Amino acid sequence: MSTLPISPVVLAPLVLFLLLLGSLLVVGKVPLSYNLRNLVVRWRMSLLTGLAFTLVIGLLIVMMAFVNGMGKLTEGSGHSDNVVVLAEGANDESFSSLNFTEIGDIERQKGVMAGELPGNEGKPLASKEVYVIANMPIPPKEGHASGPQMRGKVRKVLIDQNAFILLDTASNERRFQLAESGKVFANSIEGKLENLKPGDDIWMAYEDRRPDGWALEIQGSNRRRFIQIRGIEEPLISAEVHRLDLFPGGQWFSAAGVEELPTTDKDKNSETAIQTVIGDGIARELGPDLKKERLEVGDIFELGPRKWKVVGILQSAGTTFNSEVWAKRGYIGELYGKPNTISSMVIRTASAADAELLAEDLKENYKKANLQTQTETQYYSKLQGISAQLQVAIIFLTVFMAVGGVFGLMNTMFAAISQRIKDIGVLRILGYARWQILSSFLLESLGIALIGGLVGCALGMLSHGWSATSIVGSGQGGFGKTVIFRLVVDANTLGIGILLTMFMGFTGGLLPSLSAMRLRPLESLR
Repeated sequence: MSTLPISPVVLAPLVLFLLLLGSLLVVGKVPLSYNLRNLVVRWRMSLLTGLAFTLVIGLLIVMMAFVNGMGKLTEGSGHSDNVVVLAEGANDESFSSLNFTEIGDIERQKGVMAGELPGNEGKPLASKEVYVIANMPIPPKEGHASGPQMRGKVRKVLIDQNAFILLDTASNERRFQLAESGKVFANSIEGKLENLKPGDDIWMAYEDRRPDGWALEIQGSNRRRFIQIRGIEEPLISAEVHRLDLFPGGQWFSAAGVEELPTTDKDKNSETAIQTVIGDGIARELGPDLKKERLEVGDIFELGPRKWKVVGILQSAGTTFNSEVWAKRGYIGELYGKPNTISSMVIRTASAADAELLAEDLKENYKKANLQTQTETQYYSKLQGISAQLQVAIIFLTVFMAVGGVFGLMNTMFAAISQRIKDIGVLRILGYARWQILSSFLLESLGIALIGGLVGCALGMLSHGWSATSIVGSGQGGFGKTVIFRLVVDANTLGIGILLTMFMGFTGGLLPSLSAMRLRPLESLR
């Protein structure tokens, strides 16, 4: 039996409100044309009130889509038949460290599945992984000045001489004078030469004069981004454990894990680059650094002290791996101070039941080390702590905005009633009952709210599929994982938006409608 696209918790009150709206339409005898005419006559106030609902509901939809996207990401990253092995006391692989001597027997335990794909036949499906977070400079964007261009780093700023020393990409130092009409931008904000600091990356357009060059425009940047790097021992094993494939045209890195780069200068030694496979999301994030939409196979980028060559791109959309850089474990361990340890081991079993049994057995009976073991779905569910905190913040903000919307609608309806007192008296004399007057004004308030709320839902739906960057983690301290994901607007999100709209419309219109209902016919005509 297929599940409903909308939760019963949202559907039930939504149906009740729709029944209420239908009842008001059926039993109310005051013509709807009367309400529509008054909305048109007071169109400015009605429009402003409707726009307030549009803003509240539109923001709510986008914020919920953000949280939904994070939730879908963590749900899609784990498999119920995988077991994650961490060091005892670690709640995240960022803080876990396992020695090879401690984990040597784990892959021989009962329940570990054997590989079936070509190249993995008969091998235990146990992926040994080291996880690190690296700091990567964000290069400055290119400016608009014409002339020769150069990139490098600021070596020293000579403020009193209006000059600076540049360390170019070939590690040569050169002095530049800032031209009289020269412009300096630090992190895209126009400033002065003194805003640049030693170590900042710069792009520069200049005039080649002697003895110094003259800088016409300088774009400097000291911004950084965090890059998640996963070192794996055997890429084919890890691919089968995590069920990940490469886009056509890519390949997994070789057994060596590095390759020599071609050089045009015979006097210089050739450089080597670390072969890497990257997620599609991080490929799109790093692409603009090379003036591309995304990195492709064969592209080279710099991270830390080494150059990295893309040999494959993961089909990893909807998982945390979409934001990661994968490479040979040996090189990652050496570069980042973990030569003899791993962060985690991910084991594939035949079923979810087998995974729970293996996790429990390793935790209770493994003799070489005390381990923290859990199924992969349990591990990723614990990374939704930050998402839960965002949900609490969204609820608080929504309540605050909803109260404002209710009072705004209430003010609009009270103002409408104060201008239509004689109309109400005429309606009463014509024989309309009090409850019919109540129904008429409630329908009017619900109409304003629904029109504004539905427009807000429509605008909020445009955010579906937007790319965003955030952090997932337990919310109990630590770095968490920087992830790239897409916003998700689902039926529940739209249902909550419409439900909040109707609640605000009903609450904001109830008191004014009761006030109109209590007016006496003869007194209202005076």
